[in-house]
Amino acid sequence: MKLLEEYKNIKGIKKIRKADNIFAYIVVDNTFDLKYIESFINKIKDFNWETYINGTKIYFLPQELKKSTAIKYICDKFGYKNTFAIGDSIMDKDMLDFCRSSYLLRHGDLVNSLSKENKYIISRECGFRGSEEVLKYIISYK
Repeated sequence: MKLLEEYKNIKGIKKIRKADNIFAYIVVDNTFDLKYIESFINKIKDFNWETYINGTKIYFLPQELKKSTAIKYICDKFGYKNTFAIGDSIMDKDMLDFCRSSYLLRHGDLVNSLSKENKYIISRECGFRGSEEVLKYIISYK
């Protein structure tokens, strides 16, 4: 992620972080404009990396690091067919789409970006109560 270093002085970028040399993210403020890093986003697409915007953080991850990839690996290895997923952010969308039964917590940012037609079961409650609601639903699943 040395490519990111050339962007460290861009207006609105507060921090650039690398996580165990596996992925990277930047922390931005409200003065940041995504157009400042469009060329970087386009460059990393050529290497099968994806960009996720989640509030004041912008994540850059290799496609192999997606949650759905890990779940598919486990399902293939152990022969699981019935999968459940609980998520709340745009970074969870691929996992939610992959799993047979997907639950979305109302408090997350993904709820606001969905069309009315989606396959997710959305919690009625927010926060811990929403998590508890979804877990009870999964435990009672037959």
